[in-house]
Amino acid sequence: MRRCIQIALVSALALTMTAAERKQLFNGKDTKGWARIPRHENAPANEPPGFKVEKGLLVSLPDSPEDDLWYTRSKIGNATLRVVYKVSDPKANSGVFIRIPDAPKSEDDAINRGIEVQIDESGDD
Repeated sequence: MRRCIQIALVSALALTMTAAERKQLFNGKDTKGWARIPRHENAPANEPPGFKVEKGLLVSLPDSPEDDLWYTRSKIGNATLRVVYKVSDPKANSGVFIRIPDAPKSEDDAINRGIEVQIDESGDD
């Protein structure tokens, strides 16, 4: 899977029914409120991160292991999620998982328990 994607989660909002309840999920400065999901259940804890925060964007690092982040501050119920993203390669492949009931133990756990909304223009599955 190619990981040449930049996601501007600074603009990601969980929009509930009223504007007063809008909640910004990413602060554009760091990954506070987010936790890494291990790539697999036996992944080393000291694995280098696959993202960095740069100019308010969450940017995937080239040649880094895949990395998934889990929002930890609160559960989000029925909501509209707005994600602003930019791809740096037409073959980029990423996504946003939704409806995962509890903190996933691995990427496979997230895949099997949630729904992935693809960010991928390749036309593949």
